[in-house]
Amino acid sequence: MTTTFPKYESYQDSGVEWIGEIPSHWEISRAKRIFRSISEKNYPDAPLLSVTQDQGVIPRDELEQRVVMPIGQLQTFKLVKKDDFVISLRSFQGGIEYSKYTGLVSPAYTVLRKQKNINSGYLKWLLKSSNFISELNISVTGIRQGKNIDFEDFSLSFLPTPPIEEQKRIVDFLDRTTTDIDRAISQKQRLIELLQEQKAIVINQAVTKGLNPKVPMRDSRIEWLGEIPKHWSIKRAKQVSSIFVPQRNKPELNSSVGIPWVTTEDLIEKAVSGSQSGYFVSPIHIKQAGSRVLPENSVIASCIGNFGVASVNTQPVIINQQLQAFVPIKVNPWYLRYSISTSKSYFELNSTSTTLAYVNQEGFAEMPLPCPPDIEQREIVDFLEGKLIEIEGLTRKIEQQISNIQEFRQILISRAVTGKLKV
Repeated sequence: MTTTFPKYESYQDSGVEWIGEIPSHWEISRAKRIFRSISEKNYPDAPLLSVTQDQGVIPRDELEQRVVMPIGQLQTFKLVKKDDFVISLRSFQGGIEYSKYTGLVSPAYTVLRKQKNINSGYLKWLLKSSNFISELNISVTGIRQGKNIDFEDFSLSFLPTPPIEEQKRIVDFLDRTTTDIDRAISQKQRLIELLQEQKAIVINQAVTKGLNPKVPMRDSRIEWLGEIPKHWSIKRAKQVSSIFVPQRNKPELNSSVGIPWVTTEDLIEKAVSGSQSGYFVSPIHIKQAGSRVLPENSVIASCIGNFGVASVNTQPVIINQQLQAFVPIKVNPWYLRYSISTSKSYFELNSTSTTLAYVNQEGFAEMPLPCPPDIEQREIVDFLEGKLIEIEGLTRKIEQQISNIQEFRQILISRAVTGKLKV
């Protein structure tokens, strides 16, 4: 995305590679002139905060998933005040986080407090800019193996400091502009959601109602299927396929020899031709573990939690215990795959719930399947292949547009906070 930005009248070399040239009237300051490290403890009654890369420092109870906090250890936690910044454990990935709240954070974090009159909003944008994050990756020494960034390392970093009135203008501009950009991204993400809904509707219509809208219909007597074409039959999966259940023991894996090892992660694509993880099971370990090899052109489906996800394997594979498979006998495997994607309600109703919902071999075997004649199954598959290519093409196009907008957003922020763009 090429954009020409308005410039300041004159520039000077900052002497700092990641900053580059800055407006002639701007200054460069070491981080230690702007921040000091704070370690205030023994405030066990203060509210707990969490440090996140996408939302900054937020109240801990706003997180959907969180670990239980040992109450007796809260006196060791560090106090963060409103307007402080926090160096988190993964700052080199997402920058340094700003806090709008007062509360406690883990003692593993470094709390930064301003000691100079600089607009907090400007610092928030600067310390989350892509150029600054890249600098953390390149020049800060304390980031290996996910280690926290030391204040001593960070304190030596150079930061651009425009006049205070310009900082305010930059903040107002970025707040306003990124709000508009984020709104545009949300609208495009909603378009993708609508396309996925359309995809599900198209599949469901084709495999339960057929392609001819004028064909006579009859009641399937299965609530989630509704009416089906009168000339179709309803069969159980065990009548048109055999049910394949994997071995109990996990075999030893390797990265080069044998049969591909397939897990739920491999069901992202409609066809499984190998293992996303790159793992194989060698012939000797197949024998030792008693592993069962699934023949090609079977339909692999999730039997734990993520129901309705299925793929056809185009070569023999070994599947793990979170999967089961249908080995087609009297049904087109691709038609069966599409039918499984519409059968989520069935799997959910027939799952046993422990920690995760699970459907056993009998549940797979008893799955009701609307069965058109063989030639009609092939016609439905061909129709869906063409229709879904169209929908997926539109989805990829919108995803690329989102990527371009997000890249533009990052460029805009980085250029505004380093003076390449005159606000």
